[in-house]
Amino acid sequence: MLKKETHKIRGAFRGTVHEVMTSGLGTPCADPRLPVIMVEGYAPEGLDVVTNVGIAVGINEKGFLAPCDGVIKPYGIIAHALLGTACMYDVDAEFNIFPSQNNGAITMGETLHQLTPTVYQGHTLFDHGLAYKKTGASKALFEYVTGDLLRPIAKAEIDAAIADETLPVLVKLFKGETKANCPKTKAYYAGTLVKFGAAIDATPEGANDYTMKCARAARTRDPKMYNNYAYTGHFQFDYDLQPKSTDGNARHVFDMIADVANNSEYEVKITEYYVTM
Repeated sequence: MLKKETHKIRGAFRGTVHEVMTSGLGTPCADPRLPVIMVEGYAPEGLDVVTNVGIAVGINEKGFLAPCDGVIKPYGIIAHALLGTACMYDVDAEFNIFPSQNNGAITMGETLHQLTPTVYQGHTLFDHGLAYKKTGASKALFEYVTGDLLRPIAKAEIDAAIADETLPVLVKLFKGETKANCPKTKAYYAGTLVKFGAAIDATPEGANDYTMKCARAARTRDPKMYNNYAYTGHFQFDYDLQPKSTDGNARHVFDMIADVANNSEYEVKITEYYVTM
């Protein structure tokens, strides 16, 4: 486990880095109050994952990194998920932004650099899986095309898009969740980028706030283009990189589209965008 061979770490990074903020340059760790979405790996302790990848994050009122929610301003885009740090603190009431490294828990964060994520702020390309209902009431948020500016989705917009069934509940990833009760699905959508300028009735005030602009749409790809023998029929270097279980797609892409990948009622695509803070 210490060699990290028990963990499948998702990553959305696709291009050259020019501008980043990383550990030692002021970037704090993830807020230990963030709920654990999933646990990767196995005994003695798994890796607590508290966000999706390729999402906008900002520094909240407590001084920690957290997914942007319509109130938290974007600080940048992360390539890898924020890791849970709650087990590295001794107290629950208040936290310091630097956790105890020898508090007894292994979270794959053997060093502070591994716990403190790299945040990309410019000239960097990411990709993301996207699926939304073609007739959904909130579809305008996701109908961005090449050149459109992007901003983080607001918490109220996630709630509304799931309630009106524009966004699918991620049942395959989080078994048992329903439209009425899907906290992990909502946490996974947190920080997702949507079209700048587009809004739904729940949060019209932030749609044109330029402090929320953080990316520009590049292009889209069809996930089905990877569902062929070249991508699903091989394993490389003993790693299950793009396996049959994900139709040849990167795992972070497939997680977002799996439940509706073959449903004609949904627009399903891989989106690419550049960070433009």
